[in-house]
Amino acid sequence: MRRTKKYKQAIATAKAKGITLNERENANVYDTMNSHNLYWNHKNSEWFHADHAPSNSVFEVDARGESTGVAKIRVMCHPNDVRKMLDILAATQLRIVSASDPYPNRNGIGVRVYVEAQIASVGS
Repeated sequence: MRRTKKYKQAIATAKAKGITLNERENANVYDTMNSHNLYWNHKNSEWFHADHAPSNSVFEVDARGESTGVAKIRVMCHPNDVRKMLDILAATQLRIVSASDPYPNRNGIGVRVYVEAQIASVGS
């Protein structure tokens, strides 16, 4: 068991809130904390209460809670086709925000590229 800051804070928070920890393995401690609606904020290094688990989605909303029109796309193709595929995506109603360097596919030939795109009419 690793005694990380997260773990130490969980033990202290559980004790302060009267939460019984039946097991002391990290994953079990964190599961117990979550079952009591306590979640770890890695930015502030503290446990906080929320009515539901915070989203860990890569997608964000604007100040009004509206969609930003952002999509994450994985393109898998032959290395010689990467540029053409990105050009085709850019020619649609999508604005290419970023594209990773090509990564070899784990199984088989070809590469994969991770693209972040936005609907051209949103956020322009």
